[in-house]
Amino acid sequence: MLAYLERFRLRIKDCLGASFPTIKPVATAKTLEKVARKFKAEGTPPASQDLRILVKRVRDLWYSVGPRGLGTLGRKELRTVAWILTRKDPLGVGEDGELVRALLHILEPRWERTLSRLIYSYLLYYDPSLPGTEVLREFINLKLGEAVNNPPFRLSAWVKRAFPLFAKDGPRQAALMLLAQERNFCEFISGNLGLKGALSSGEFVHRTCLGLVEAVNPASRKQLDRTIALLESYSKSFADLCPYAADKIIPKVGPDALPEIQDLLRSFFLRTIGDPRISGGAGKWGSVGQRAKQIFIQWISHQDLEFFFDIVSRTCKDDKWGERLSFWRGYVPYMENTWVALGPRARDLVSDPRMKQHMGDRSFGALRGGESTQSIFLVQMRGYVFLEWSHSGGCRVYKLKDVIDYELPMALGKELYWASMVRDDTHLVTKRNHVGNWQSNLSSWIETNLDIRPRPR
Repeated sequence: MLAYLERFRLRIKDCLGASFPTIKPVATAKTLEKVARKFKAEGTPPASQDLRILVKRVRDLWYSVGPRGLGTLGRKELRTVAWILTRKDPLGVGEDGELVRALLHILEPRWERTLSRLIYSYLLYYDPSLPGTEVLREFINLKLGEAVNNPPFRLSAWVKRAFPLFAKDGPRQAALMLLAQERNFCEFISGNLGLKGALSSGEFVHRTCLGLVEAVNPASRKQLDRTIALLESYSKSFADLCPYAADKIIPKVGPDALPEIQDLLRSFFLRTIGDPRISGGAGKWGSVGQRAKQIFIQWISHQDLEFFFDIVSRTCKDDKWGERLSFWRGYVPYMENTWVALGPRARDLVSDPRMKQHMGDRSFGALRGGESTQSIFLVQMRGYVFLEWSHSGGCRVYKLKDVIDYELPMALGKELYWASMVRDDTHLVTKRNHVGNWQSNLSSWIETNLDIRPRPR
């Protein structure tokens, strides 16, 4: 008997140690695919043409026969109904709360089969302005509550996530939950909330991101860093997200934000929505409030000023550049727009690979036709345009109205400036050379004509 058991043990050991065939039988593979489709958490909306046909049939039954007519919908139609309940355009069923309620009543006997599709449709097309959205939210909460003790496999994850996903004002609750935890926001949305795949570009995630932008405390560097990471990930799906963030976050930190906060936000928004001073970025900043734009341009102006005089110090021998930098720093809070036009030597310098890392997302124009070492710093303040030459040009002042009306060549934001044209004195208001007591003379002129006093430096 012992010998028999020993042989049996060895036989089993050999069997367990052998590799099994890797070829899957066709029937098994098809069954696996069928089961995977059945229990897949996310569904696929039918073609829009099929949905339009269904909507027309539903509306015809509803308005001609009433709730009783909806009972004649076929099995295939009932499987598709979930996709028309919460969409405003082009379907519009969600605008009629009573119609949505009647359709849910028809679906109730088979709710365990249809609830996952209803959930997916709710999260994908979430629109709280539609009466049907609230009716559907209540239905989902009711059925998840009934399933809480013994949920079907396909619903078990949604039962755990009922809050905040199906709470009233769910996106705001989700945003507050994000801020209250320590994980990366994107990981929490996809992992903890289960909003991944097509749902990651759905309307519920969109509104959660907007809610988070409203609630974030930019004074917390950790929250701000995680918010920027979230915007980086989701801005590809939601075009309005970064302009909305600029509108909400920039005024919160204010014009005197810490330099590292300014650098973080300036770099991010220049990269994602562009420079509000030039045509390529101005359109994307159209929905951003004036206060946020003013602060952001002030940040850019300060950077342009420092950049300009840093270049001046490297490319020309003007020994007054330090006092000129100090002078213009006092007017940064009043600068409505700035621009830099670089001469050949300066352009060669910024093209050097060693300077590339310091350029970031800066924009500038080119100055041609002058001395190779000349550059210009252009400033717009209170209806005037100032052209601060690096050297051999002084500070020239023009009225902004003349620049616009006569299409003068010293308009800000251009790619190319010709030295002879921007020296044109036809519409020149005043010119101040950097000699003698020039700071006092120029600041007096600015105070008289622009009613501006420089901030203490």
